Amino acid sequence: MRSGLPRAGRALLGFWAVVLLGVAGGVGTLAYLGPPPKPAVKPSIAIATVPRPSASRPVAPLALPRPIKGPHLAIVVSGLGYSAELTETALKTLPSQVGFLVSPYIADLPALIERAHHAGHEVFLDLPVQGPAPDMTSIGPHGLGYGNGPAEDIAALQWNLERAPGIVGVSVADLAPPAVVSAPGFASTPDFMPVARAIAARGLMVLLNGEQKSGLSRDLRADTRLEMDADAETIDHDLFTLADRAAHGEFVLTTTDTMTPVGLTRLAAWLSSLPGRGIILAAPSAMSMPDLSTPDPSTNPA
Repeated sequence: MRSGLPRAGRALLGFWAVVLLGVAGGVGTLAYLGPPPKPAVKPSIAIATVPRPSASRPVAPLALPRPIKGPHLAIVVSGLGYSAELTETALKTLPSQVGFLVSPYIADLPALIERAHHAGHEVFLDLPVQGPAPDMTSIGPHGLGYGNGPAEDIAALQWNLERAPGIVGVSVADLAPPAVVSAPGFASTPDFMPVARAIAARGLMVLLNGEQKSGLSRDLRADTRLEMDADAETIDHDLFTLADRAAHGEFVLTTTDTMTPVGLTRLAAWLSSLPGRGIILAAPSAMSMPDLSTPDPSTNPA
C-alpha cells in the first residue's frame, strides 16, 4: 500500500495552499500600490469679515476718507428692525453703500447690526436726544439732552453704546425742524461737550443736521431729510432733486424719516439709476467733513 495522507487530507491541504497563495498575492498587490488613501476631508469655507470692536471699548480714531472724484451722494435709511419684512427687503435690495440708522430700543439689536454688516452696510445708532420741546417727542427712558446733568448724559450714552456693538457712528440729529423750535439742538449746547469727548474716545463719528456742530474733528452733516411715508410720485420727485443737486456738484447726504414698502421700492429703483447719470453712491462715512469751528474734544481735558 502506498503511504501518505488520505485523499481527503490531500484535498484539504491543497485548498489551504491556494488560500495562502491568494492572501500572499493580495498583500503583495497592496504593498505595490502603497498604503490605502486617507479618508477625504470636507473642506471648510472661510468667510472674510471685518473685525468690529465693541462700541463700549476705546478704539483708534477713524482715518480720514479719501476724496471722492466726481458727482456723488450718500444716504442713511432709518427704521431698520421695526418690521421683519421691511428689514429683509432693505437688506436684500439696497446697495451696500447705503447706511442704516437703528434705534437702541430695538430687540436683539446686536444680531440686527451683524446682519447689516454681513450685507456690507454701515450702521449708525440713533441716540435718543431730548430737544428743547419735550412735549413734542418721546425719547424713552435712556435719553440724553435737555433736562439731564452731565453724569446722567454719560450714563445714558454708555447704556446706548453697550446696546450697539460695531456701529461706525451715532446720530444726534434734531427731530423737530428749526422752524418749530427756535432753541439750539443738544449738540450745539455746552452740555454736549462731555458727550462729544466720550464719543470721540471710541472712534465714532457724529451724524447731525441743520446748523449743529458736534465739536469733533469730523462731522457727518445731513443736509436733507427724505420723507418716505409719502406717495410714489412725491418720493420720485424728491429723489430726482437729490440726484440733480449731486450732478451739479452739490454736497448731498440725506437721511430718511422712516422705512415703508413704497419708499424702499422707489429708493432701490432710483439708486440703480445713479450710475447711468454718472453719480457715485458713497458710503456715509466717506462724506465726513472737519468741523473747523471748534476743537476736537478728544484733545481737551474732561
